[in-house]
Amino acid sequence: MTKINILILLGALVGFVVTCSSDNRSGDGSDGDSDSDSDSDGDSDGDSDGDGDSDSDGDSEVCDEQEIALEPAPITLMILQDMSGSMDPEFNDETQEWDDPTNPGRWSIARDALIFIFSEFADEEIEFGLDFFPNGNSCDVDDAVFADCALDQEQTLSDNLPDAEAPEGSTPLYCAMENFLDSTYAERFTRPPAEPYLLVVSDGSDRCGTACNGSTSGEASPQELGQITADLLAQQGIRTFVIGFGAGTNEDQLNAIAENGGTSYEDYIQVDDQQELENALSELTSSIVSCEYELKQPDEDADPNLVNIFFDGEVVGYDENCAAGIGWTWTDDSHTYIRFCDEACQKLQNGEVDLITAQWGCETIVVE
Repeated sequence: MTKINILILLGALVGFVVTCSSDNRSGDGSDGDSDSDSDSDGDSDGDSDGDGDSDSDGDSEVCDEQEIALEPAPITLMILQDMSGSMDPEFNDETQEWDDPTNPGRWSIARDALIFIFSEFADEEIEFGLDFFPNGNSCDVDDAVFADCALDQEQTLSDNLPDAEAPEGSTPLYCAMENFLDSTYAERFTRPPAEPYLLVVSDGSDRCGTACNGSTSGEASPQELGQITADLLAQQGIRTFVIGFGAGTNEDQLNAIAENGGTSYEDYIQVDDQQELENALSELTSSIVSCEYELKQPDEDADPNLVNIFFDGEVVGYDENCAAGIGWTWTDDSHTYIRFCDEACQKLQNGEVDLITAQWGCETIVVE
């Protein structure tokens, strides 16, 4: 998983006074130079580093800057795993026929891949959750998630995976996704300020439609699946990845989900064996980097118009409500959390940023 260093130095700020004007005090000649400031470098800028200002960042504005702490918001990853009948051990991928007891089955392969991923990322700060579809026969989906997201439960998830012969029923993919529009279905998964990601693993195509009453109402169209994915993003902030597993996947349906998932993976990933599935799960999990951060303001009365954010020393402009899609914005009225907008977020998730810093004390630089 990509590592980003976050500067979290927070000095004593009690009684801290902001000044954005030059210091015009007259000199007393005791600083070793001939100007009227208190430095000794022989210039007239009022500092001792020769950069032309009285702070340490090399800009020309003179104001008291203080490093403040940034902490990433929690990241939650819900794996939504297909458990339809075609995942059964007796379903033969090559012949697309049943009653093949020699076939290890897609679920037994997926089960081992999930155990691998839970072990691989056990030390990362990702809150894993797990859900299945269908939950029972036919097109049923439960009104309770199999396992809501939580830290350090990877071993518990591995220990409680259904056995190799569990799959049965049809494929209510649309309805399984719709469950997550309800914030009470998996409360920790979508709780603010967590950044929720849904990872769909399916071996086929929706066969149950959009009625979501436990019975079949036809097949959900790519447009309907794309819309439910877009709704999850707009209403719950859920970004969605898609893996298609084995022969028989519906490319149009899965791509419609991927295209509307709000990630850089706008096409679904096709896998055909355990190694490919493990690689895809690992790649997608590794790509998750938080784009929301808690900003530790000096105190509750601190002026939110005196905050600036930097990527590797370069300023990232304030982008109100992400209108331009390139900077950062506040996500709450108390000015506690910020979100990096599309372009800035993409840089983080692509591993292009090594160090994020935040400073308080100078007027916020706004995206033009």
